[in-house]
Amino acid sequence: MTASVASEAVSGASINQSGKPSWLALFLQAVVRAYRVGRCSRALSALSDHTLKDIGIARSEIDYLASVMADRDRDPRRLPPSMWVRG
Repeated sequence: MTASVASEAVSGASINQSGKPSWLALFLQAVVRAYRVGRCSRALSALSDHTLKDIGIARSEIDYLASVMADRDRDPRRLPPSMWVRG
């Protein structure tokens, strides 16, 4: 299942009578998030140490940044200044 298919499934998932998302919607959201975190982490891990240093990322920060970026719809420009990496 690709992320776009899962995203469509999540957006179309039903909301129960109490106004909360169904268990299926919550499960699919977690699957999509895990997929995004993994994809971002693999992409950053594939970069050389020199390239990471050029963009201001330490290799030890990759997992954290991948999880933050997954929560921010994969656009690092949407991070608030308090979450910027300072070097």
